[in-house]
Amino acid sequence: MSKGKNSLKILYMIDILKDNSVQHNSIDPGRFINASRIIDKLKEISAKNGEQDELSADRKSIYTYIRNLMTYGYEIETDKRGYYLIGKKSDPEGDDGNTKFQLAELRLIADALNASRFIPAKRADSIIEKLVTMKDCEGEDLGDLNDLRNRRIFQDNSFRSENTSVIYNVDNIHRAINSDKKIQFRYMHTIVQNSSEGNRLVNVSKKDDEDNDKLYVMDPIALVWKGEYYYALCYDKDNQIIKTFRVDRMKDVFDSDTESRDCKDAYKDIDISNYTNTAFSMFGGESRKVTLRVNKSLAGVIADRFGFDTKIDNDEDDNFFRCDVDVQISNHFYSWLSGFRNDIMLIGPQEIRESYIEYLKELVNFYEN
Repeated sequence: MSKGKNSLKILYMIDILKDNSVQHNSIDPGRFINASRIIDKLKEISAKNGEQDELSADRKSIYTYIRNLMTYGYEIETDKRGYYLIGKKSDPEGDDGNTKFQLAELRLIADALNASRFIPAKRADSIIEKLVTMKDCEGEDLGDLNDLRNRRIFQDNSFRSENTSVIYNVDNIHRAINSDKKIQFRYMHTIVQNSSEGNRLVNVSKKDDEDNDKLYVMDPIALVWKGEYYYALCYDKDNQIIKTFRVDRMKDVFDSDTESRDCKDAYKDIDISNYTNTAFSMFGGESRKVTLRVNKSLAGVIADRFGFDTKIDNDEDDNFFRCDVDVQISNHFYSWLSGFRNDIMLIGPQEIRESYIEYLKELVNFYEN
C-alpha cells in the first residue's frame, strides 16, 4: 500500500469517527466504535468509490492510526469497547477549535455551578436554565439539554452564599483592575443575633468608629479562586499591606470613576500564584520558608499543597523525604501540620518550631483545664 493510500485511510478514519460522534452523545454507553467496525466502514467506502480493497486495513494499522491522530491533537476516548472522538485540540491548552459547546462541556458547567458555594442556589438554577435553552450544541440531540436541570452535585445549601450580587461584584472588580481604578465596597461579617425567637447567625456590615457601615476604598490587585470561594486581593494604602476579602461577603462594590490605583510599586512584583499557594487560609500571616520532613506516603499531599515543582531532598530514613516550602505562618498552618501527627514534621527554622510547640502546648493546656 502506498503512503498516499495510507494518508487517505487516515482521512476517511477521521470522517468515520466524526460520524459516530454525531450519532452518539458523549454519555451514550454505545458510543464506542471498535477496530473491526472501522475496518468494515473503510471497506464500504472503498467499494462505494469503486476501489475494491484500496482502503483495506488490519487491526494493527487501526491502532497505529489512532495513536497518530491522538499525537496530532485529536482527543479520542479509548476503551476496550473501541474509540470515541471527543474533538480536535488546536493547542496544548485543550481548545478543540470548535465554537460550539459539547453536551459534556455544558454538563461540566452545570456541575460547577451547582457545587459553587459562593453562587446562591437560585442564581445557579437561573444560569443553568439559560444553558438549557441554548440552540448551539455540537453533535448532540438538543433534547438532551433538559437533563441539565436535573443534574445535582450534592451541596448543602445552608453553606451557600445568599449574596445575589456576587457575580456583579466579580465583574466590577475585573473592570476596575483592567481600567486601573480603585474600588469601594462594604464588607459583611457574621454575628450572633439575639431575638425573642432565639439566637441565630446573621451577616451584617462591618462598622466604623462611629458605628456606621464602614466604606472600604482600595486598589484591587487580583481575583483568586481558592478552595470554594472567590477572593479579592487589595492593597491597603493606609496600612501599606495587601488584604484579602471574600467576594461573596463584599457588598455594594463599585469601581471609582475618578480615582486611579496608586502605590503600584508596592504590589507590582507580587507573585499571585505563590501568594495563594503559601496561604493556609486566604487570611494568612508572615511568609517564611520552612523545612518539612514528610512520610513518602504523603507525597500527594505535598504536591497538592505546594505543587509538583517542589524540590525534594533525601532523609536519613528511606520512608521519608525533606522539602523546603514557602508558607504563611499562622494558626491555620499549625492546624494543618498537626493533622498529620508525626507523618509531617516541622524541622526548621528553630524559632518557627518553637512557635509551633507553643501552639500545641496552649491547645493541650486548654483541653486539660
